[in-house]
Amino acid sequence: MRTHSYTLAEVERMHETALSRRSAEELAAVGADLGALAAATALRNRQSGKTDLPPDEGLEAIFSPDAKVAFEVAFDNTQQLFDRIGLELPSPEQFSGAGVDFAHLGAEFERMEDEGLQPKIIATVHGLGASVWRTLYENLQNDSIVNRDGTIKNGGLYIDSTVAENWNKLDQVPPTVLGVPYTGTNTHTAHAAWTIRLVPGTDRPTNTNVDHAVNNGTHPTITEYLTLQANCLQERRPPIDSNTWTWLNGTFGNGRAPGGRWNSGRGRVSVFWLNVDNRYDSLGSRLPVWGVEL
Repeated sequence: MRTHSYTLAEVERMHETALSRRSAEELAAVGADLGALAAATALRNRQSGKTDLPPDEGLEAIFSPDAKVAFEVAFDNTQQLFDRIGLELPSPEQFSGAGVDFAHLGAEFERMEDEGLQPKIIATVHGLGASVWRTLYENLQNDSIVNRDGTIKNGGLYIDSTVAENWNKLDQVPPTVLGVPYTGTNTHTAHAAWTIRLVPGTDRPTNTNVDHAVNNGTHPTITEYLTLQANCLQERRPPIDSNTWTWLNGTFGNGRAPGGRWNSGRGRVSVFWLNVDNRYDSLGSRLPVWGVEL
């Protein structure tokens, strides 16, 4: 969450972004007033120390109609997923109010699509615990999916016991990621926040034969990866990593890090650990895009 007030320069940049999404007719009608309001808001913030946030535009900030639809569908599908364990996904406006820049995310979504990275919009919650994720996947068992070889399997989840023992250490919101504080009113224990970002959704990782330190060790978190795979299962699409492993965020023990894959033979998503210096053609990194950095 943002902890300091917006400066005049920051509000002016937000003002310019807002203007770029308005028609000439709209600008002619309200442009001057918008500029005056932006400057006045910044001045009040600076003088009073208030932490007022910009208007919570949510998905309306996304310029591309196609990208906006993709985000709308992602929010709907993700809510259906977390309905299985009684969680309510924050609204786009809540994410926007926490500082998530949907204009930036929408532009990055289009760029990643143009590069053939098949971006997936991943909204997820950190801090639930491994047992809750097992329950979510158990609730997916009735959703049969088709493997890439044409066989049909049910979705399940296997978490290595050593990873499960270190779950609280690994299931953390990375320090550069903005999140919406968890405010759920259910029986699940949550300690962190909801986050949203883009993760390449190609079957193989974007970079293979690399150790965990690649890209400064920036990888999808375990819960982002499990959300991505669970969405595939729910939508009856083949999960990613049918023949590969993806490095996941965080390290533990004596140079160990988690990795995930889809075990098509057993019909389940698997999370194991690997030594951080391992390099294989079947092991790689997905390069996610953060929404807003602190």
